[in-house]
Amino acid sequence: MSYRFLVTCATGDIGKELCLHLATKGHDLIITARDNEKIKALHDNIVRQFPQCKVDYFSADLGKPETMVEIIAQAKSLGIDGVVLMPPRPPMMPFEPMEQFNTLNKAMQDCVSGPRYLLQQLFPCMEKSDLKSVIVVSGTSSKQAISNPDWEAFNEVRMAWVGCVKSLADTQGPNGFRFNTVSPGQVLTPTYVKKLEREADTMTKQYEEVLREKAASTPLRKLASIQGVVKTIYFFLKSTGANEITANNIHVDGGTIRPYY
Repeated sequence: MSYRFLVTCATGDIGKELCLHLATKGHDLIITARDNEKIKALHDNIVRQFPQCKVDYFSADLGKPETMVEIIAQAKSLGIDGVVLMPPRPPMMPFEPMEQFNTLNKAMQDCVSGPRYLLQQLFPCMEKSDLKSVIVVSGTSSKQAISNPDWEAFNEVRMAWVGCVKSLADTQGPNGFRFNTVSPGQVLTPTYVKKLEREADTMTKQYEEVLREKAASTPLRKLASIQGVVKTIYFFLKSTGANEITANNIHVDGGTIRPYY
C-alpha cells in the first residue's frame, strides 16, 4: 500500500538514503531542508529515478515557524500518513557561560521547539490516515551522555526529544498516533567514511584497520550501516509488525549502548 510521508532535513546523508528508500517502496513524499538548491537536487534525483512517485519539496528553517507555512499548507491539502522528523544537528558548546546560554537557547529553538511546533501542526494532516506514525531521528547520546563538554548540547537536545516523544505518545496515542525515536550511533555515512579515511592517512594506517579499531568496542564488531539505519526507520515507521510499538527509543549502534532501561 502506498503512503505519503513528510521528511525533514532530507538532504543529509541519512535523509537522502531514506527518501530514496521510501520512493523505492512506492511512497509519495513531502521533503524539506534549509538549502533550496540541495532540496531541489534531491527532488530531481528522486523523480528521475522514480517517475511514478509524487514528490513535493520546500526549503525551510525548522527554528523559524514562519518558514513552515507552505509545508503545512501542502500537507493539509494532500494529507499525509507519517512523519520522519530529523531535527538539525545541535551546535558545539562554547566555554563561556553567557555564550553557552545563548547557544543552548538557540539550539533548543532550532532543534526542539521549532521542529515540535511543525509536528503539532501536522497532526490534523494525518487524521484520515490508518497509519499515523512519527519517527524522530536522534542519536545514542539520548541514552548515554557524551562525556565531552563540547558536545553538551547534543546530550541535552536529544534527551529533550526522548521526553517529548513519550509525552506525545501519551497525549496523541488515544487518537491512533505512534511515536518512536531511532537513535543511531556511529554510522558509515559518506561523511563519516571520509573522516575515517583522513584519520587513516594521518596515522599512516589502512582504512580497514582504522574501521576495525572503531568497531572493536561493539559486540557485533561493526558500525551501523546507512542502509541498516534506513531500514530500521522504515520498519518502525510503516511495518505492521510495529503497530503496537510506541514511546520507544531504538538504538542502531552495533550494541555499543546496552542499558537495562
